[in-house]
Amino acid sequence: MKKFTASPIAASLAALLLGTCLGAQAAGADTDSAVQALQSDRTIVAQAAARENDPEGMGMKKATPAQLGKADRAFMTKAAGAGLYEVEVSKLAATRAASPAVKSFAETMVADHTKANTELKQVADAHNYPLPDVPPKDKQAIIDRMSKLSGAAFDKAYHDQVGIKDHKDDIKLFEGASRSTRNVPLKAFVDKTLPTLNDHLKHAQDMQPDGKAG
Repeated sequence: MKKFTASPIAASLAALLLGTCLGAQAAGADTDSAVQALQSDRTIVAQAAARENDPEGMGMKKATPAQLGKADRAFMTKAAGAGLYEVEVSKLAATRAASPAVKSFAETMVADHTKANTELKQVADAHNYPLPDVPPKDKQAIIDRMSKLSGAAFDKAYHDQVGIKDHKDDIKLFEGASRSTRNVPLKAFVDKTLPTLNDHLKHAQDMQPDGKAG
């Protein structure tokens, strides 16, 4: 049990109540009634003192977010890295892509994945879990390779790698997390983001490598 120390006010109140009880006994009240009154008064004083020392309420702790499991942490790290990568590689399309359709798709990618990255970070911050702030090495290698392409070559590589392959990987990752996590805020993020990832994949599948609609 949590120890508490009565304040001077509570101590004074206890003395006053005790004096009142003894006075009632001296005035002719029976002993049992006096004892019951004293016990009741002691309970009131103890509760008051406990509230002073524990304003959250008699030993109760503030509610904290559910703990992240090992699989949750691994998912969040991987999802954050993938999100950072997809934003950075999609930004290349502004200067490297030739097709207006590819550029438009890439702009959507930047907006949607930036939003998802922010929402994932909010979940992580609530659990004091640090996320990466740069893409992982394997994804950075793709960014570096894509940065050397331009025109139709960039369009096809971006479509095949980012539009199709990366989104299939993303969906598989998020579907696994949706099934396994027991963390409510994390599951809410995952289930909210999955439809967007599926929309991205469908958009890419409907678009030919040259950027034209299929």
